[in-house]
Amino acid sequence: MSVDGWSEHEPVLLSETISLLKPRSNGLYLDGTLGGGGHAEAILEASAPDGRLIGLDRDPRAIERSRMRLARFGDRVELHERNFATLAESAELAAVRLAGALLDLGLSSAQIDEKARGFSYQQDAPLDMRMGPRGEPARDLLARADIDELTEIIRRTGGWDGERVSLASPPDVRRLTPDRLDDYLRYFDGPAFADNPVWSRCYCLSYHLNAMPGDFDERTAAQNRAEKAELIRRGDATGVLAYAGADVVGWCHAAPRTTLKLLDGTPAFASDDPERTGAIVCYVIAPQYRGQGLARRLLDAACDMLRDLGMQYVDAYPPKDAAGDARSYHGRLAMYLEAGFEQLREAGRYVVVRKTL
Repeated sequence: MSVDGWSEHEPVLLSETISLLKPRSNGLYLDGTLGGGGHAEAILEASAPDGRLIGLDRDPRAIERSRMRLARFGDRVELHERNFATLAESAELAAVRLAGALLDLGLSSAQIDEKARGFSYQQDAPLDMRMGPRGEPARDLLARADIDELTEIIRRTGGWDGERVSLASPPDVRRLTPDRLDDYLRYFDGPAFADNPVWSRCYCLSYHLNAMPGDFDERTAAQNRAEKAELIRRGDATGVLAYAGADVVGWCHAAPRTTLKLLDGTPAFASDDPERTGAIVCYVIAPQYRGQGLARRLLDAACDMLRDLGMQYVDAYPPKDAAGDARSYHGRLAMYLEAGFEQLREAGRYVVVRKTL
């Protein structure tokens, strides 16, 4: 079966989905992300002879495709072209009593592969990026919107609503160890760059690599994630994490200088005693928790960690002029000076500062 060039849909985790939903006869089920109809078909088969299903999708082509695939189930299936997030706006759909619901979030590979949709960089096509025919194409948005509107869109859709969250108690600062790998990845997969998704693929790996300018940009998020994870598993990546309850809300990348190869390729950041010098190169504070002293707590903990690792000095490289929150990832010069660092020299738009441990 094929509609508009879409290949046969292969539903992911199908057996696990059916095992968890446990479809039964007489039950009413919701597939809020219908797609190619593979999950819906399995639910209807498992709930025979009279289980029913409501299928939703924003994409009219997905609805058309699934209608063909599910035609054999007759009036047991009901399809609607709509976003599952608007379910409550329909009195008819909001009033139903469900036995189970499925949301398979994300894009379909069929949508990415379709050139006219403009979801992929692999093909030269107009920048559309809509899930269906409604709404404004991305190319039109970019042509009319100013930087403030685009910034707000990225902020709003990047996982942060712009509201600050007050810490109920001082954060618990812990050193990165292999057993905290999942915490680290969960943080960088999600909230770390909620207001700056352009950097969401870095995973704080770049300083481990002696890459030429621009080379790191060629790497994918998956490559960076996998390589950083392996460094953490081996105990070859160090730093400190700040926790609010069970959740990571801040990170400071601090390490013996000899492990951060990028510094070797940056003459302005050269050290006269690299074997005994630690370096602090990056802070990532979840945007909703900024402005509460988290960076300073991480800085103090990082200095303690480097001292325990046998370092005699610690260097850092803040910008000379304070930038916005998202771009102050080296830390602010004023913070270092307040923490007892001394200014060694200027290095372009940065300042090299040092503290004796």
